[in-house]
Amino acid sequence: MEQSATYLQAIKLLNQGFSVIPLVPRGKKPLINWTEFQTRYATQQEIEQWFTKWPDANTGIVTGQISGIVVVDFDSNEAFGAAQLKGLPITPTVKTSRGCHVYFKWRHKVFNFQKRDDLPGVDLRGDGGYVVGPGSTHESGHIYHCVEGDGLDDVPLAEIPDWVTAAAPAQKNPLKELYKGVPDGSRNDSLARLVGSWVNDGLSMEECLSMARTVNQRNTPPDEDKNVVETVQSIFTKHHNSNVGDVEEVEDFVRDIFPQVQFPLDVFPEDLKQFIVNTSIAFNVPVEVVAVGVLAILSVAIGNSIRVSPKADWQEAVFIWLIIIGRSGSGKTPPIKKLLKPINDLQKDECRIFNKAWEEYELNLENYKKKSKKIEMEISLDDKPEKPLLKHYKVSDATIEALADIMKTSPRGILLHQDEISGLILGFNQYKNKGNDRQKILELWNCDPWKVDRVTAGTKYVHDTGCGILGGIQPLVLPAVFKEDSISDGLLPRFLFTVITQDSVYTGDSLSWKDEQFWQEMVKGFYDSKLKKDDFGNNSPRIIKFDQYASDIYKKFKQKYKEQGKYLPERARVFLPKLEAYAIRISGILHILRHQTEDHIQAQTLNDSIRIVDYFAGQAMAVITEYGKPSQLSEIEITLIKVLVDLKTKVVHGKLKLSEITAALNGLLPQHVQQTPESISSILTKKLKFKTKPSGGYSHLLWDDAKIDSLFILHLRKTSTTPTTSTNPVEGWEQ
Repeated sequence: MEQSATYLQAIKLLNQGFSVIPLVPRGKKPLINWTEFQTRYATQQEIEQWFTKWPDANTGIVTGQISGIVVVDFDSNEAFGAAQLKGLPITPTVKTSRGCHVYFKWRHKVFNFQKRDDLPGVDLRGDGGYVVGPGSTHESGHIYHCVEGDGLDDVPLAEIPDWVTAAAPAQKNPLKELYKGVPDGSRNDSLARLVGSWVNDGLSMEECLSMARTVNQRNTPPDEDKNVVETVQSIFTKHHNSNVGDVEEVEDFVRDIFPQVQFPLDVFPEDLKQFIVNTSIAFNVPVEVVAVGVLAILSVAIGNSIRVSPKADWQEAVFIWLIIIGRSGSGKTPPIKKLLKPINDLQKDECRIFNKAWEEYELNLENYKKKSKKIEMEISLDDKPEKPLLKHYKVSDATIEALADIMKTSPRGILLHQDEISGLILGFNQYKNKGNDRQKILELWNCDPWKVDRVTAGTKYVHDTGCGILGGIQPLVLPAVFKEDSISDGLLPRFLFTVITQDSVYTGDSLSWKDEQFWQEMVKGFYDSKLKKDDFGNNSPRIIKFDQYASDIYKKFKQKYKEQGKYLPERARVFLPKLEAYAIRISGILHILRHQTEDHIQAQTLNDSIRIVDYFAGQAMAVITEYGKPSQLSEIEITLIKVLVDLKTKVVHGKLKLSEITAALNGLLPQHVQQTPESISSILTKKLKFKTKPSGGYSHLLWDDAKIDSLFILHLRKTSTTPTTSTNPVEGWEQ
């Protein structure tokens, strides 16, 4: 029997840890005696019975300890606006017919209240209460729905602000007066007192910071967020008298220390910024995907022509190693391919020149041999034709020896690019215990000279190394490719990351000829800048120094990252030194974009570079906090769930033939990933926890409606509102 949307929503809420009850259709009154569900969860069977009996019922969520929540009900937009002025942290929010429900973490002894004179338009539901859940329908026809980006799946529950739970303003003691906010000049002392009291009450650092940010918004004016973070960290550390950074439990706090922020597109010159926007529109990808690709390619085009020197004994090349993380179908490939076109065109031209030179070389070599044989003596070696060498702009795969040869003929530097970078990295990994190839790759990030020793090839020395790396990878593949040793030996921290969380949708738009020409000329112009040589024929890069203001800013930036790093687990902290170096590298790229002929990086340029690095820091911390977590379902497993939903009508006596499942699944998969009945049986029993049974000469899946509905909600509901049979290959595989 097909289940209602409200039943599926109730199952989803149950799986999220909420106690659910049925409410009258288009109303708020419970349809059952719900008292017992304040201390126990309903079973899936009970929920199925309720929503079979009342298929149009609304869903209620019991608040308090059982669900781990308290909910503030704002009965109007005006009441919600007034609350925001008092201070509301980011937390799950559901839009009601006139106002909203704001969900917070459960706190002991937080009970219900209504119609308080000091909080007009604000009700509270804690222990002993319930609220109408998302997906329900108001009597007006309005659907209760999660605010975009602030849904129950999107953001964690925040602590409820004290101004909500305080009995009345008059009852606040002097410490609680500080929760109202204080004027400039008292903010730091006030916050220090509050944090001290929170730590004494046993609050975690994350909880202290959340409350501090809420209180800070009531100050006149609010302090800068970085000052709030520094105060909380300082007081918390003093109270615990220990290095919190060594405690692994703070890993969930990583995202608060280095939050994800928007890419600062305004750092680019106006014409380049417009090109980035136009490209993102043409390929329907987030603008940051194009922006980071632009940085990576320009870093190689500038290459070894410059070094950035923050102080006398320190020089940084500007090469960038970048990985774009996104599932297949996220659209990461087409825009990068377009950005690479100028480099590919340069490489094609160089190959044509090389091929012509090689033909001339072979002809001259043949003449040399004939002449030498005719006079029966060796002609002077000076007369022997010199073998032409191919100049490289980009390579996709190469051994260490080949890379050494390539860089000798390409002193500006090269781009290592693979659409799926896993092949490139696994190529590095295979030499981990054989020779020193892995170490050579680590040295390549610093542009250190190479000395490559091989028994067959002899010794090769490359003075001028330089390489940018660009490619994509799927989220579930990342931990398999970059294993834990890639963190400890510093390979993974050498990369910058951009994470794509949405799938690309084909629009039919294309990049204009004018935009393509603009990009072509910019990249070629950077490559046209001359490389200076020293007396020995080695590169002598132009040195660009920090001016005094930029030097001061960089010192403060490094100190800030050092202080914040104290609170990170070790495997997150190792990213910071490389990010600090990237601030220097990116400042060099921005400087060439803005002031090509000047030899000093200005304060504004470095500030903008730091803003970009803050973006990449947030991305890195988002990646590292997901590292090593249990893997999600694969594309094949998700497609199998779709198939099971579609085959519901073919279930006979609670069983479904495994052969029917196999045929339906393989009809959706490309040939190279099609599954055998044995592999499907393994997925069903070991990964999805179903049961199978032989019967009548066939293997059967024992049907479990509740389990299939739960799997559908957990893994497919976000991208599909109703299960339908698809005739297309599984989403994500390219044709």
